[in-house]
Amino acid sequence: MPARRSAISVGVLAGFAAVALVVGYTVAPNVPTPPVPLTARFATNPVPDTKESWDAGRATYQKSCAICHGPRALGDGPAAFTLNPRPFNLQFHVPLHAPGEVYYWISTGVAGTAMPGWQETLSETERWQLVSFIYALASGRAN
Repeated sequence: MPARRSAISVGVLAGFAAVALVVGYTVAPNVPTPPVPLTARFATNPVPDTKESWDAGRATYQKSCAICHGPRALGDGPAAFTLNPRPFNLQFHVPLHAPGEVYYWISTGVAGTAMPGWQETLSETERWQLVSFIYALASGRAN
């Protein structure tokens, strides 16, 4: 009797694992993650997380990013439909990554996409303000 109960338990667990894999590969979004240097993952944002820095980041975002990522960072800007691959929905994608990773992608661009690097155009402070604004937007703190 205990052997049968163990077999049933193993079968049920295997069934749950199979369902989880199927759901994970079909329902969950497939978001490719561009590589970043290990040190970028641990970089911290030197810009204070305040409404003032969000407002500065918002101004930079509207000027430089909204054309592709859209006014609310949903990946639906006017140029988005001409790009392949389409721009990421930043409200979904950014919270999945460390601030240093996002800063790195803003600075150097994303290979294989139309995302340019902004390190020659935007100052370090402007790029960190962008990171602050996008995180605040994704969390609902900046509307």
